[in-house]
Amino acid sequence: QGSGSGTGFRLFIDEDKDRNGVLSRDEAMKDGNLNTTSAILQIPTTVNSGDIIKVKVNGGAEQEYTVVSNVGNRITLKFPDNHTELLPTDNKLKISNVHIDKDHPAVVEATINGATKTAKATLESVDTKNLKIEFVEDNASRDNVIDRDEAILDNDIKKTIISVQVPHNVTNGDKVAVTIKEPQANGTTGSRTITYTVSKTANGKISLTDDATHVTTQLANNTIKIPGVAMLPGRETSAVATITNGAETTTSSEAKAKLAPLSEAGLSVSIVADKNDNGIISRDESGSKISKVHVSIPGSVIAGDKIDVKI
Repeated sequence: QGSGSGTGFRLFIDEDKDRNGVLSRDEAMKDGNLNTTSAILQIPTTVNSGDIIKVKVNGGAEQEYTVVSNVGNRITLKFPDNHTELLPTDNKLKISNVHIDKDHPAVVEATINGATKTAKATLESVDTKNLKIEFVEDNASRDNVIDRDEAILDNDIKKTIISVQVPHNVTNGDKVAVTIKEPQANGTTGSRTITYTVSKTANGKISLTDDATHVTTQLANNTIKIPGVAMLPGRETSAVATITNGAETTTSSEAKAKLAPLSEAGLSVSIVADKNDNGIISRDESGSKISKVHVSIPGSVIAGDKIDVKI
């Protein structure tokens, strides 16, 4: 594919800066469009007036460029639409609007005086294994059940926190949509989507900007946390993340968790004087007209729970 220098016949995909035949997602966004790239055809200074240059993009119809003149190694071409143009001093012709996506490489062929060269590049896919959603409070057992001790991490037993990890190869302009399904008090399930736009610095630092609030968060470990996600005992809360850019869409596995209900196991009340627990206090059992009440509480209670004993 050549380096793009000199006066010979060379053809290369412009955004493929490291010339490895693969456009990283950062490389592919240099023109602001993930699914469009361009090729550079360097025309040799040996061409003559009347020579025809044939170009084919992604297997489509051949386009013909005719050499109008070559004066002092400056080449003028007639383009397929019949306009003429003096090329830059390096005689490089830019072939724009070459489609590329993860399933379809960009392939450009050029033929000059019987010699053919091909430039080809594939598009790097999103690193799907590092697109993850987790329930932060499900940190003790990772069993998709948030125990009451876990649920109080954010000081609100009926709210939880979701973490979304994006891959290292997200790029400027990617959209990250997080769809959260939450149980409602009336027995239904509500759904909401938070959409972020990715920005990425030259040294790889990733930030997400909430499209609704316009708040920008610089990520630590490529992860953003979403607080205030509703949970109800015994009901399921779920979330899924999707990254979209042009024709590219990548979806995470769905994360699910339930809030453990307060168990009745271990909750009991007994009359201390009723030693045989038959519901009758015999004269032998009772030494007075007063008895204590023994209340046993479940081990799953947490700070802030209220215990109401009616006598």
